[in-house]
Amino acid sequence: PNISILKGEGYSVDIASVITASKGSVGVFGGHGGIEFMSLLRSGGVGLIPAPDFLIPQVKIFNLWQKGDDLSRQQAEKINKEILPAIVFMSRTVPGMLCYGKRLFAKQIGITEIFERPPYLNTTDFGLTESLIFEEFIQNAVQNSKIK
Repeated sequence: PNISILKGEGYSVDIASVITASKGSVGVFGGHGGIEFMSLLRSGGVGLIPAPDFLIPQVKIFNLWQKGDDLSRQQAEKINKEILPAIVFMSRTVPGMLCYGKRLFAKQIGITEIFERPPYLNTTDFGLTESLIFEEFIQNAVQNSKIK
């Protein structure tokens, strides 16, 4: 009875089972970078503990979903689809997340100097190029949504 919230860090089907079993007595937040954010919301989850690199679009997704009307929820799904390739790219490994995810987030908030702490994954030209592509996905998703 002392547990009122849970971070469901796993497969959406398993998390949905927990939500159903709790009969609404536990507010379940998703994790996993938001890779299954829409599934979590559709299953009755109450929100997401987002990775900072996707904070802006995921807040927009959540706000649109909370409106509850079909058009807003379709817009939330659209934003999610636009950023999902970037979420997958960033979520594949923890070293990759720390290497490229922090750069993506830093750029979004205007930080230009990044420090590494050993052990760390070295960037590659390909990885940096992919990150720039995903940054465009995020910017487009945010700009194309009707909620600011």
